[in-house]
Amino acid sequence: MRLRFIRLVIASILISFVFVASSGEASSPVISEGDKNGYVWHAQEILFALGYLECSPTGYFGSLTKTAVKRFQADFGLKVDGVIGRETWAQLYLAQKSMIEYVVKPGETLWALAHTFQVDVEHLAAVNKITDPHRLMSGTKLLIPTSGSSTSSPAGAAGQAEAVVAVGGEAGSLIKLSAGGGEGYIRPEYLDWREANLLFPHASIARLIDVDTGLSFRVKRYYGHLHADVEPLTAQDTEIMKRIYGNYSWERRAVIVVIGERYIAGSINGMPHGNYSIKNNNFPGHFCLHFRNSRIHKTGLIDSAHQAAVKKAAEYQIEAVMLDRF
Repeated sequence: MRLRFIRLVIASILISFVFVASSGEASSPVISEGDKNGYVWHAQEILFALGYLECSPTGYFGSLTKTAVKRFQADFGLKVDGVIGRETWAQLYLAQKSMIEYVVKPGETLWALAHTFQVDVEHLAAVNKITDPHRLMSGTKLLIPTSGSSTSSPAGAAGQAEAVVAVGGEAGSLIKLSAGGGEGYIRPEYLDWREANLLFPHASIARLIDVDTGLSFRVKRYYGHLHADVEPLTAQDTEIMKRIYGNYSWERRAVIVVIGERYIAGSINGMPHGNYSIKNNNFPGHFCLHFRNSRIHKTGLIDSAHQAAVKKAAEYQIEAVMLDRF
């Protein structure tokens, strides 16, 4: 079977499915009014963050989304038809990259930052899922929508700020699936459980990349001696995991486990069960992370479905374009 490849690229906004710019080697499907899927959700999140969509993402392409798409297309000189095709996807990607990640400094308020970056304070709070604008902690990372979000000339102070690209602390980083490879690509390690167990000790943190959707989220190891029992690190990570599965499920999925600077083939299920240690991640239990030759705790036997998924993950090759890691 011909090897498939994953190209890891950093983005600054949570997404639900993957798309590429016009210069990429693949493209997302054309979506239009009446569609309901993850690609719609993905486009809606970008349009909402950029200020074009006035409601939260739902995954359904209705009249409000069509209006938002038309406004976006008009602003960027595209054909105004309310349909998201290749050119609109490409411009959405470029506009998304122009958004700014800002780290809150001591004494700064959401209102002051909204004024500085010339954005509506309510929209700024909504984009960053801030429920109480009066409580803004120093060190918080905010996603700042740029006015009109053109890559050429963001308005006001936003034009003087520098976008930050980092994968280490952000869940849901954009991962593009690519059909190409070559020099600089890394094949995930088909690592035996005995070695993975030592590499990923109790209470350590890793990032899981779902190879089918490209979505990624962070986990913390809880326990496990025949395989790793893990928990989503935060409620945000739980949301990313639920987007991958659609709902809680025992389905085995191939993942690439990022531990420090190492990439390891793995398999997960998406069902919370048993005990847990993290109380505020909205995940009532832990779930299983398997590696090559790991076993089920209850029976001590190898799970063939998990092992097939691990092997699937090992067939990918990775080009990592990262400035920061864990």
